[in-house]
Amino acid sequence: MTASLVVSTVQMESTPDPEENLKKSLSMIGKAADTGAGLAIFPEYQMMVPDFQEPGRNSSSQMSARFFEAMASESARRNLAIIINYWEYGNKRPYNASVLLQGGKELYRYRKIHLYDAAGKKESSTFLAGEPEPRTHTFSGFRMGTAICYDIRFPELTQRYMRDGIDLLVVQAGWYGGEGKLDSWISILRTRAIETGCFVVAAAQCGPLFSGHSAVFDPYGRILAEAPDGEGVITAPVSHEVIDRYRITYPLAEQKRINCGKTG
Repeated sequence: MTASLVVSTVQMESTPDPEENLKKSLSMIGKAADTGAGLAIFPEYQMMVPDFQEPGRNSSSQMSARFFEAMASESARRNLAIIINYWEYGNKRPYNASVLLQGGKELYRYRKIHLYDAAGKKESSTFLAGEPEPRTHTFSGFRMGTAICYDIRFPELTQRYMRDGIDLLVVQAGWYGGEGKLDSWISILRTRAIETGCFVVAAAQCGPLFSGHSAVFDPYGRILAEAPDGEGVITAPVSHEVIDRYRITYPLAEQKRINCGKTG
């Protein structure tokens, strides 16, 4: 029997207030559960939109721990696997972290590798960068890899995932608005799907600061679901049947001849 999975992406407008964002996130889990999805994905900055100008005003380790525990508990209560984005505290600064939770337990964790020190923002003033050794994780028959926002501008990450047999790329984003940003968002997501032959499931922040437009792409680059500008939940099926058909036609992983590593 061919494996299939229904996935939901949560599009929300987070604020600088973690308590407000937690209440909204708990409500959004209920909306995602009502769709019948087996997996729901939250966007980057879910717990809090950072203040890059005054990093000292950002979240605390205690709040991060409480946010994590509340989301894990609600995931178990709703019997829904979720991928959250929260601030994982290390030594001096936190990591921008993505965590897969099921039944109240952590199954997989990814730390954002490429920090957004661009376009007048400086994420490295707030976060530590994750180690550039990403792992994959198999969930419900699909091998998944994660990218957080700025990560998707670096194709080496998804090429590494393709080498490891990825079927599903999960993207969490607080994709800031600006000139050409929405076009870039859609174009990059579509390209990552086509060049890896996997489904791309992208959850995004919305509101005046961000581009919104959470979306699900199949390996052919077709949009299966796309959110409008406001908050809400979109749902789409992903299937190995589509992946297998695409990869028979375009066996990219087997035909690739260029190593993306540095040369002499």
